[in-house]
Amino acid sequence: MVWMPTIEETLKRLATTFTVKDIMVPDADLKIAADDLAAIRVSHDNPDFSVIPIRQNGKLTGYFERDSRNTKKIALNDLISDGTSLLDLVEILEDRQFCLF
Repeated sequence: MVWMPTIEETLKRLATTFTVKDIMVPDADLKIAADDLAAIRVSHDNPDFSVIPIRQNGKLTGYFERDSRNTKKIALNDLISDGTSLLDLVEILEDRQFCLF
């Protein structure tokens, strides 16, 4: 008799094998702004994105949220590792709208 994993076992294995790094948006494809005012314009021009990162001096320093119309500095709670499993990512996104990798 040949052992076959259950669907649940297969999904769990796939979810832990693939990580956030496997689904990250390449840096060149990000819609990024240079400052708060530019973030508002970028957000307006890209209605599919609810969060616009702000890059200053080559580093992501904050983000603009379309719904609240607020600009915030990046905090530790906004970040996750690119090694986070996709299964863990689903749980993380249950509690917050987005995260930066």
